[in-house]
Amino acid sequence: MPLMINNSSLYKKILFWFLLVGLFPFFLFYIYTIYWAEDKIVHKLIKEQHYQAKKVVDNIETNLKALNNEVLFLSQVDIMDDIIVDDIDKRIARFLIQKKEESKLDLNFFIFNKDGKIIASTSSKKIEKQLFTKNNHSFILGDKLYIYNKIYASFSSHKELGSLLLEYSLANLQQMFTKEEGVYTSVYNPKKNIIVGSKIPFKIELKEKRRDFILPKYLVTITKMPYLLDGWYFIYYKNKRVALSFLYDFLYFMLAMVPVVLILVVIIGVFSAKSIIKPIEYLTKSAEEITQTKDYTKLINIDSNDEIGRLSYAFNELLQETNSALESLKKENQLRLQRFIELIEIFNAIMQTKSVQACVEDSLARMKSLLKTQELYFSKTKSQSHSITLLVTDFETGEKKEYGYIVINAQNMMDMYEKEFYNSIANMISLQLDRIRLIDKTLSASHAKSSFISNMSHELRTPLNSIISATQYLISYEPLSDEQQDMVANVESSAQYLLEMINGILDIAKIEAGKMDVSYSDFCIVDVVEEIISMFMPLVEQKGLYLDFHLKSLQKKSIKSDVKLVKQVIINLLSNAIKFTHNGSIEITLSQKENSIIFLIKDSGIGIDKENIDKLFNDFVQLRNSQHKEYQGTGLGLSLSKKLANLLNGDIIIQSEGLTKGTEVTFLLKNQS
Repeated sequence: MPLMINNSSLYKKILFWFLLVGLFPFFLFYIYTIYWAEDKIVHKLIKEQHYQAKKVVDNIETNLKALNNEVLFLSQVDIMDDIIVDDIDKRIARFLIQKKEESKLDLNFFIFNKDGKIIASTSSKKIEKQLFTKNNHSFILGDKLYIYNKIYASFSSHKELGSLLLEYSLANLQQMFTKEEGVYTSVYNPKKNIIVGSKIPFKIELKEKRRDFILPKYLVTITKMPYLLDGWYFIYYKNKRVALSFLYDFLYFMLAMVPVVLILVVIIGVFSAKSIIKPIEYLTKSAEEITQTKDYTKLINIDSNDEIGRLSYAFNELLQETNSALESLKKENQLRLQRFIELIEIFNAIMQTKSVQACVEDSLARMKSLLKTQELYFSKTKSQSHSITLLVTDFETGEKKEYGYIVINAQNMMDMYEKEFYNSIANMISLQLDRIRLIDKTLSASHAKSSFISNMSHELRTPLNSIISATQYLISYEPLSDEQQDMVANVESSAQYLLEMINGILDIAKIEAGKMDVSYSDFCIVDVVEEIISMFMPLVEQKGLYLDFHLKSLQKKSIKSDVKLVKQVIINLLSNAIKFTHNGSIEITLSQKENSIIFLIKDSGIGIDKENIDKLFNDFVQLRNSQHKEYQGTGLGLSLSKKLANLLNGDIIIQSEGLTKGTEVTFLLKNQS
């Protein structure tokens, strides 16, 4: 059914989306600014305000400590010895006046002798000694801070001469206050209701858990004063409108820009919708016409270089490629179907032969018919021309030997895949020759079974590899449709599965026939394990698993065994752990007990029922359960690993608490040194 495009509907949709995309973020941001941004900015300002208040309080504390240290220092200078003679030379008075002038602060110093008489000061003010002798080292009267210290003679630390008193006006603290528009600071004593600094235009509630206030007009931070100003509070507050002036100005600007943005979006949307619809309509009509006529040779006209023009150009290329691919695919399918049928017929004919001579003659006749040439013959000696070797099995030794050669015209052997095709036929001929000779040999039942399986496995791998190579070539280099890609991929997957099964069968057959050779050599077991882990790490990371490797009580890293077989066992065990673990971790531990190496793999996978553990070591066994899907595999991995471990004088032990509880697999390897 042809696709119909409603011009008016598409035009309205494009205009609508232009308006939505253009204005929605604008209004969303405006609403966010009104309802949420102000609250966030206020809390951020409060946080910054708290930081500024702390800086001022710390600065005040530092200055007060400096005053206290100054009082201590002055009470210890040698000039204070003049108290004994009532400072008749006025040296102490001049010294105190100099210190006051250097400080540039509103403060006064007073020196008292032991009788409480003022003998030197920077002020004419009269102060009774009882004021500070009844108080602590420091005290506050009104808006004055007093700090005093006893004075001892420089020639005797036990002889008290008098006292030094510092009178400090709290108004000096204003020099350390923040001076900024809209910012107000004060030091406040709630008990005595004394305020130093700006007046406080709101009621203060002093609670330990509430130090910050957000009022309708002010942002308030209250910090308790430390050190000498115990019981005083530092009040830091800002005018809320001044603090948020930039936000309010921005909101007014956004409101003013709404009509401008709306007009621009409408204008751009109208012109864009018209420019988009026109070429799309033309492209749609052309596509409908080509679809109806099936004429893929017809191309559309291109009159622009924009995105629509590039789309039209790509559409023309697609038409050309489609037409070319259809023609090529049609021819290729016919050719490959014919070759495949002929190959099946050759295989069937070869399998029907009953004697060695009939097998060779029928095979040659079929190949001549397939190649449409008579330049093909069988020879017992190798020719200088291109030839395919027919190998047969020596059943006494199990080795392959040359039975003869199929000599073929060199022109037909130039292509690598053609050569593999003919090699596959030759392998099938060799297999049939072996089969006929094996039947003729009539060995004992057990020997016949093992030899037949072994030789069939050997020979099947080559044509399977050829089939795999051919399918991979088709997938990678041939222009196949999606359905053809799936079919060829299924062929490749099945061939890979069959090849894996054949390799497992071959190894088991060799072990059962006693033909699996063990080659002992010295190697580093740690290097082997780390190499295998590195090989599997991409798969582990792809599945999102965590793999950990531990070395535990390993006295010697070098052991003597068959490194190839050891690698095969460890690879099978680690592959199973990764395969049956969907999430969690895999832990590998390598340790040594006496003269045995212990390789332990612990996973958090699907686990195994205890009653099914022993079944895992049977050939072609793969367990099924109701909680987990059936996993693809031959069922030979653990069986082969168990046989290889026994061949190396070792063993494999599997433990599991049940389904979903993970599995522990232990590989015991005997060190032959």
